[in-house]
Amino acid sequence: MTTSHTEGNVEPLPRAICKILHILCKVRGPKVLARFFSNEPALLEPMLDAFELWDGHTTEGQISGKKENLTWEEKYVMLLWLSHLALTPFDLASISTSNVQTNLPLP
Repeated sequence: MTTSHTEGNVEPLPRAICKILHILCKVRGPKVLARFFSNEPALLEPMLDAFELWDGHTTEGQISGKKENLTWEEKYVMLLWLSHLALTPFDLASISTSNVQTNLPLP
């Protein structure tokens, strides 16, 4: 028994996961789904970096090897997760970048 896959039907794993998450958002609503996202303050900075770079960001297809832009489902899930992170109370010192000096004198 053989299975045949066409190259157009296989999508990268992050894109397929985002499509499934979007379908779950349509069925259950974004508030229900956002509760399952991680709300670690350490994730805020990498998510903001990804958010700023999303227009130039491309994902390489696993099968075809072509560069593809992010789909709107991926952007939607990214914004949903970012909005969940923004509502979490956290200490501002926990998200400082590594290139900032820590012991600056106050004026």
